[in-house]
Amino acid sequence: MSLATTPLTSIEESSVGLSLAQLLAKHPESARRTILRVMARLIEEGRVEAIGAARARRYRASALIAPTAALLEEFPPGIPLSADSRDIVAYVDQPLETRRPVGYQRDFQQAYEPNRTWYLPESLRRQLHRMGITKPAGAPAGTYSRAPPWQRRCSGKFLLSFHSHRDRAMDTRTPQNFEDLPRNFAELVAPARTALVLWDLQKGLAGKASNLATLKANAAALIAAAEKAGVMVAWSEHTFPPLDQMSGPWLAWMMRRQGVARPQELKPMFQAGSADVAWLEGFQPLPHHLVLKKQQPSLFFNTPFDHHLRIKGIRTIVLVGFATDIGIDFTARHGNALGYHSVIVEDATGAYAQANHERSIAFLSDWANVASTAQVVAQWGG
Repeated sequence: MSLATTPLTSIEESSVGLSLAQLLAKHPESARRTILRVMARLIEEGRVEAIGAARARRYRASALIAPTAALLEEFPPGIPLSADSRDIVAYVDQPLETRRPVGYQRDFQQAYEPNRTWYLPESLRRQLHRMGITKPAGAPAGTYSRAPPWQRRCSGKFLLSFHSHRDRAMDTRTPQNFEDLPRNFAELVAPARTALVLWDLQKGLAGKASNLATLKANAAALIAAAEKAGVMVAWSEHTFPPLDQMSGPWLAWMMRRQGVARPQELKPMFQAGSADVAWLEGFQPLPHHLVLKKQQPSLFFNTPFDHHLRIKGIRTIVLVGFATDIGIDFTARHGNALGYHSVIVEDATGAYAQANHERSIAFLSDWANVASTAQVVAQWGG
């Protein structure tokens, strides 16, 4: 027996193949270099195939073997078999563990869009459709059970192999949250998944912005673009409750702001119906816009905002208005905790002081998305 035949026999006796270490253990009389040279020749001759790389590499007998005469004799003489058909019959008739596992090309799989694209070209789809038509049509129940043994065996083994490899491949699919992650800015602010949030565009709030003229012009441009693209528009309307219903932290904040020492000296702020809570000149929600009344610096707190977003499939909020360092910052972070992407429009937001605005933008840009009015409008067809 030649040196080449001995390792080959060992490989053929194993249903899963042998590693180099296993071959050396079975043939201690042969040097490592000799075994590697023999394997290279057997691979070149097509008698052995190598699977894996480095230490994980295994050598196994070539998967396809010639069909046996007994197997082919089971086919009715009226069914001609091509060379490819004979190879398939021989392959399917092998034990499951000796077949090469079926894998997936990740790029090929991820490029597929349900109900929009196809895995197979049209010509092949038509061919498979014709091949899959049962003849004669309307065959009675039990037709399959009366089929010849070779047909039942081939069909059954094919289905078993298909489901086994499919289930194995399912474990390698990309997680859904990876698939849903926007790949670029256009996807991030796509109209169908985005809401424009107009934050506190009221006279006593946004009316105090240090960049009021720029803020108003850019907010108006974003509203127009959102209307044109069909983007959901939501307005926050801020009011405070009466002083005797306010929480301690807010009372303390008002005392610092008004420069008083006792809460009894406070003057009510942002009361419903007052001039402070009226909309800025030139701004008014349209009938189909969502208007949410709030008393806290987050549009997600004690409002149905999250509910409205989820109903419409919204995943990104574009924040515009006042103040960058208070409610806009708070809502962006709160939205992040709930799974929403945030885009802060730098030139359509503002604060009491420009330094506060710039400091907040620098902070937000580190973990959220900061963009210009022009960038957002361009994506909404402006």
